[in-house]
Amino acid sequence: MNLAIIFSVLAGLTQIYGYWVYNKGIYSGDIKPNATSWGLWGLGNVIACWSYLQLVHDMVKGILPIVCAIICIGTFFFALVRGKFERPDRESILIAIIDIEVIGFWILTESDTWTNLLMQVDAIVSFVPIIRDTWKNPQSEKPKPWFVWCLAYTLFFATVLLSWEKWWDIMYPVNYFFLHLIVGLVAKFRTASV
Repeated sequence: MNLAIIFSVLAGLTQIYGYWVYNKGIYSGDIKPNATSWGLWGLGNVIACWSYLQLVHDMVKGILPIVCAIICIGTFFFALVRGKFERPDRESILIAIIDIEVIGFWILTESDTWTNLLMQVDAIVSFVPIIRDTWKNPQSEKPKPWFVWCLAYTLFFATVLLSWEKWWDIMYPVNYFFLHLIVGLVAKFRTASV
């Protein structure tokens, strides 16, 4: 079996485990997610997954993005039932507008490369509310799932390196690794200091 396939499957399984830990935390009440954020991430992850698959044309590299898109939408519905739904603030509305603009850009240009790049910028913007909210209320998030997701993105990074084609391929795993790491670190160290 190809090493890239092994890393890809491990990345997908690790991602699933991270979501299991996260959703278990939602169920127990230890994690208090904002369903609005998860809804935006669900939409963003579907777009990011689709544009990434169109860019790389490689299902081995696509395992983690597919898993993430599907389970992120499931987490949105679970958070909607078990978490809280807040009226979207300006940042959430801005993120939704960016998502819609990226879809429009993609339809008009059919550029998978630039759409993927824009989705990486969109991901950064979409993480600002959770980083801010976790900073203000660190008990609302637990660090463990975020660090598990970091491991998943590290395995995804290894998958991409083993079947390297273009530098655009690597942006997705690197970007998402650091975004998840920031949330995990804020949740861990702000909780310890509060």
